[in-house]
Amino acid sequence: LHSDDDDESESATRSRAVAAGSLAGAGDDAEPGRRRFGVAAKWSKHKPDVYVQPDGGGELVFAHRSALYEGLNLADRVSYTPSRYHGRVVAADVWPAASRPRKFFGVVVKWIAKGRVGLGWIQPDDGRATLGVHGKNVVDGPLCVGERVCYATSTFQGRRVCVAVAKAPAAAGPRPAAGERSRGTVVKLLPKGDAFIGFIRSDASKSDARHGDVFVHSSNV
Repeated sequence: LHSDDDDESESATRSRAVAAGSLAGAGDDAEPGRRRFGVAAKWSKHKPDVYVQPDGGGELVFAHRSALYEGLNLADRVSYTPSRYHGRVVAADVWPAASRPRKFFGVVVKWIAKGRVGLGWIQPDDGRATLGVHGKNVVDGPLCVGERVCYATSTFQGRRVCVAVAKAPAAAGPRPAAGERSRGTVVKLLPKGDAFIGFIRSDASKSDARHGDVFVHSSNV
């Protein structure tokens, strides 16, 4: 499926595309956020990274392994969200074409700037453990601590991570229904510039050790 000649051709193609300001996909495919369809056409030399052939033709779109679903095979029909990485259009949030990615909501609790990209962690609304996110999987620009986001999930090196991350209005997503609110005690506060972060120990944890401390950002107080 892949030869040294292919690597040279692939490298040359990528170089020309970067010089043009886009790795793949012209026109509508360059618009972030809208789902597109295509076929997993060939593995990158860094398998399992893959290239997707968009419906309607055009150049192949690169998809990093962190954006792929488990069990992807060549010739699979897929859907994906066009995103930008170092000025190139890439495929994020890649799913089987017949599936609809489930969206979750949460809050950014940490963000580390890494050149033009960055990486961080998101606290899901359901209180589960924080999830990592790489800047290349953020649809609409760098994130900031305290921002509310929606996202899908994928698996990278055996860990659940966030993909197709987009900023969400503060009121978006599921809200606690009557009777579902919890009580607890603030056990730690850490100043962060004009804001702060902290942890609340649920009253339930006093009788059940499985209930850990819950993260809170000042934007939610």
